[in-house]
Amino acid sequence: MAKLWQRSSDPKTSLPLKEVSLGNFKISNPSVIFLSGIFTTNNKPAHIAEGMEEIETLLKGRPEITKNPDIYALSHNDLGTIFNIAAYNGAPQKAYSKSAKAMADAVLLPLVTDNGKPLPVHEACRNLRNVTFVAYSAGTVFAQEMFNAALKGMTTAGYAEKDARHVLQEVVLISLATVSRPTEEKERFTTLYLAASNDIAVALKNRIWKPLRDMFNVSVDTLKIRRLSANSLLITTELAEKMWHWRDTPDGTREKAEISPLVPKRLKVASHHEMPHYTTHDDEHNRFAKLVLNGLVNAVNRTARPEVLDLLAPTTARTPQEAAAYHDRIDKALEAGLQNDSLLPVIKIKKTPKAKGAKPPKKAA
Repeated sequence: MAKLWQRSSDPKTSLPLKEVSLGNFKISNPSVIFLSGIFTTNNKPAHIAEGMEEIETLLKGRPEITKNPDIYALSHNDLGTIFNIAAYNGAPQKAYSKSAKAMADAVLLPLVTDNGKPLPVHEACRNLRNVTFVAYSAGTVFAQEMFNAALKGMTTAGYAEKDARHVLQEVVLISLATVSRPTEEKERFTTLYLAASNDIAVALKNRIWKPLRDMFNVSVDTLKIRRLSANSLLITTELAEKMWHWRDTPDGTREKAEISPLVPKRLKVASHHEMPHYTTHDDEHNRFAKLVLNGLVNAVNRTARPEVLDLLAPTTARTPQEAAAYHDRIDKALEAGLQNDSLLPVIKIKKTPKAKGAKPPKKAA
């Protein structure tokens, strides 16, 4: 079964992590749960810690955060997770694995039921407002399996399906290197899907399941934001070739951070599937820059159900000029997303409000 981990404060342990006991687990504070990729298995604590550190690095020293969240990381039982990915993609409306059901039962159902009976909708919504998932690669499928399992568990407990879906939309999901099926996942968690046009894993999946693959055919290097449903956005662009980026530090300086290749260098294949490509703060690295950072900070700070586009607000901008440049990039991406899109309904999105006193940059960011 999959396991959940958190940072250990025990000085006697040689590991930086401790396993979370799911038997009596219940979230009561803002919490970020990292749903990891396929190679993060239960017997690889270094990989688990690395994923958790990625989330901690994003949030560390951020004065914009109103309350520091609890951070957890998931690990998979074994590489058999790849079969779950295939099973889910074959039946995205109902498929879920035993591990996903166990995790949904432990993480989500205690927040929406009491002794096996439904909580009042307003109370269940308030409880789920504390849950933010950041899913990467295979973890993006696991998140969707958890939705299917939670929906089944809630209707079994007595929720009407319409109410269960409404309640589950309180959960925010930031889906990175998405290998699930976004166009089949409407009206689920409030979701930002990020999928790079030259990400090998995304491309391989899209060779099998349409229609996402067709969305990369025009201007693949342009940042595009498309609304898939009232509470989900699909964000696409092309990733950079370079394997390093500038990373902000808590003291406000920048450091050059190497990106470890997923595929061994000796094979001379660029996977473009490494997580830092998606989470980077570096505007010069690729057009995804700062999207995950802002999405995560806004998700953690939320006190009400978010409008999905509001998750992209430049909460972390340090100057009016930085905010204006970011706004300009988002507005152009929204306009690009409405063009050449015969596969999705055209749902207009209001442009992002400009920061007071900010002037747009002379050149697009």
